[in-house]
Amino acid sequence: MNGPDASEWRAAIEKERAMLKAMGTWDRQLVPLPAGRKALMTKNLELHQFDVSSAYLHGILQEEVYLRQAAGFVDPDRPHLVHRLRKSLYGLCQAGHEWNRLLHSTLVEFGFIRRESNHGVYTYAKDGEKCILTIHVDDGLVATKSMAFVDRFYAFLRTKFEIQDLRDVELFCGVRIRRDRAARTLTIDQRGLTKAYVERFIGSTHARPVSSPCDTKVSLVVATPAERAQLGDDSLYSEAVGALLWLSLSTRP
Repeated sequence: MNGPDASEWRAAIEKERAMLKAMGTWDRQLVPLPAGRKALMTKNLELHQFDVSSAYLHGILQEEVYLRQAAGFVDPDRPHLVHRLRKSLYGLCQAGHEWNRLLHSTLVEFGFIRRESNHGVYTYAKDGEKCILTIHVDDGLVATKSMAFVDRFYAFLRTKFEIQDLRDVELFCGVRIRRDRAARTLTIDQRGLTKAYVERFIGSTHARPVSSPCDTKVSLVVATPAERAQLGDDSLYSEAVGALLWLSLSTRP
């Protein structure tokens, strides 16, 4: 077990093992495996990613929306008529909301429960099967110890949508996920995203690390309207702050 938090992880594991021993979960002495018997293996956590194709087009509209006939495809006998939309189209302001509404009802139908603390996270716990599902628009990350559950869940989703099974996840929302099954390790980082942000907001990959994100000798004051006008568009600064917040939240210990 490596990494800066290795000692904390080992302490947590040892604490759990001590609790299991105290409860008499297994004999205190190791024993040879009897002939013809199999020893159980500690189950690995399976991480699988899926993507819903043309997600926004599945959303069912709640409002009346009408669409003009597309240029080049106008009915010559009824050029004055329009289309009454029943489902969302990309570009509609309510498309994302309607897709999320449909996806939520679909997941609830399967048995998932949405966490009130984060509406992008769902949990499943029935009949001995447990799963944590993370949703980002039309991408999903499934965490479970049962591949049978993954297969059953994907089969259900395919009755509703067209999905792509991306199998073992490598990148999700800018977070790189690496696992070594032989060593039984799983690590996450945002190295690639961090590098992209440095290049975007600083313009150099040779930026030097500092202990403080700002100059401690500088006193900041509120800019006057004239000074703000000279500064121009400050949207880039706002984007940089948002990017740093995302980095600080996604892979922190």
